[in-house]
Amino acid sequence: MFFNFTLFLIYVNIYMHANIAKCFISFCKNNYFTNISLNLRTIKRPTQRTYLKNSLNDKLDIINKKLQDIGICPKNIEETFIKGTGKGGQKVNKTNNCVMIKYDRTNDDKIVIKCHKYRCLQQNRVYARELLYDKITSINNKVKEDIINQIEKRQRTFFFCLIIYIFFFFAC
Repeated sequence: MFFNFTLFLIYVNIYMHANIAKCFISFCKNNYFTNISLNLRTIKRPTQRTYLKNSLNDKLDIINKKLQDIGICPKNIEETFIKGTGKGGQKVNKTNNCVMIKYDRTNDDKIVIKCHKYRCLQQNRVYARELLYDKITSINNKVKEDIINQIEKRQRTFFFCLIIYIFFFFAC
């Protein structure tokens, strides 16, 4: 009786640990003893390229939403792919993995960004759009700071003129 109870406790203990480790347990009963063998699950992982493409498409969607949030229309962005140069061997020199983005803010202003940081076209597309986003936000922040400085300067000159006018008005 005691022996059966201890076997049951051992069985429960092993079963709980095996479930925690996400393993399959198979019991093979022989004449003299019980053999416990663990068959580990083989987890299929997607290839790196599949994972990379999915994450890059997500990143491309995210950066496109960011660009739309600051008021950049996708039709104003002209994207061209050119052959890359430099390190990377034959793959880089023969494929169009360099990205050049032209953005027309107005008819006068154009922002041109050329990106060839990575060997992969999708990574270069994402990085070029991130650079465009950073460039435009820095330009917008600079314009806002200039406008605020001009307003403060006008207020200072107005108050200075007002103080001088009051001083001369009461002095006379």
